[in-house]
Amino acid sequence: MSRKSHVLVIEDNSDQVYLIRLGLEKCIPGVNVAVVSDEAGVATYFASLEQQDSVAPQLILLDLYMPLKQNGLRILAYIKAYFLSKQRPATPVIILSYSDQPDDIKECYDLGVNAYMIKPIKGEDLLALFRTLRIYWLETVTLPLKK
Repeated sequence: MSRKSHVLVIEDNSDQVYLIRLGLEKCIPGVNVAVVSDEAGVATYFASLEQQDSVAPQLILLDLYMPLKQNGLRILAYIKAYFLSKQRPATPVIILSYSDQPDDIKECYDLGVNAYMIKPIKGEDLLALFRTLRIYWLETVTLPLKK
């Protein structure tokens, strides 16, 4: 991979943040991981993109239960609306959740999530998931250039 990757992780559990960051850093060399832990943090993060004229992340990983499902759904809707309002190419949003409930999955896809992945329990399975994310979203798929 020739360019530095930027990933935004939206997760409210500090233990999960640690494991996700560790896994991303191991599977995506040189990755820049930004972390926010609540709805206010998401709004602040996206406002700072505008103020600093920064490039949006190439990938967003969002926990659905932040701590409630409604929080995660509001964050997803906010992100989708943000990119639409700015007329910018949207960054892919991937739900990373322990929930395998069909209603949760359907609701996320109805709101425009790009992928829904169930968090694995085992560490080696989490690393495999991050390698798959890297290969698919950062090396295989061609996304529009960000402005």
